[in-house]
Amino acid sequence: MPTPEEIKANMDKAAEEAAKELKKLDKAAVKVVATWMKTHFTQAGYKRLSRLLVATVSEPKAAKKTED
Repeated sequence: MPTPEEIKANMDKAAEEAAKELKKLDKAAVKVVATWMKTHFTQAGYKRLSRLLVATVSEPKAAKKTED
């Protein structure tokens, strides 16, 4: 099991890679999303907003069938 220090180091490395990829994305699109996030993160929290963002590109969950 990784130590907390190893977990943090792995997350830091992943963040560095994500930052490199972010620089390659369409700057106008990034600005729109970043502005949206800046507007809402203090009240909603970055984790909730991140989940919302991921959900916009995720496969929709199959509807659960209810039996009566």
